[in-house]
Amino acid sequence: MARKRVVTGEVVSKLDDLRERLAMAGATSEEVDSFVDAWNLPAPPEGEVIEDDAEYGYTAAERERFWGMSDAQLAAEVLASRNEYDFQTLTPAEELERDANAVRARIEAEAHAALVEEALAESAGNVKEFLAWVGDDLDRVEAALEVELASARPRHGVVEPLQDALTVAAGPDSPDAPDAGGSAAAGD
Repeated sequence: MARKRVVTGEVVSKLDDLRERLAMAGATSEEVDSFVDAWNLPAPPEGEVIEDDAEYGYTAAERERFWGMSDAQLAAEVLASRNEYDFQTLTPAEELERDANAVRARIEAEAHAALVEEALAESAGNVKEFLAWVGDDLDRVEAALEVELASARPRHGVVEPLQDALTVAAGPDSPDAPDAGGSAAAGD
């Protein structure tokens, strides 16, 4: 049952009315055309899994929601849709950068996990041997500190030198420096 609406003395369909209202709400002609194209596509079948690449339009409920929107709500919908499109649309260079960053992050996470496993194995030795293994390699310092703090009984003789090494590396005024826990020397 196609409901009609009278606008300025003329009878127009819901779609024509929404087309005009979208334009008045600030939608570009391309955005209006995209909306109309989606409106004209068949609604997705209820209760079925929809493939990602399948093209379906608005459901009956979505169409009624659009029809019932005030002009201000429709303008907000146009802006939200535009922002979502801008966020999801990347240039080829941005896509390459995103993919490279994801690969880099995965490689760094795998390397850190391997270093933590190695630190876990090395931590079974005595404090002196463990700290000798760590040396001045900041990646090993971080992995060793992570392992030691995760243990049931962290060894003070390991934790303190590792935290000190991170403090020196980060600089004493850095927000990244670990909390020294009030280890300032007494009687300065």
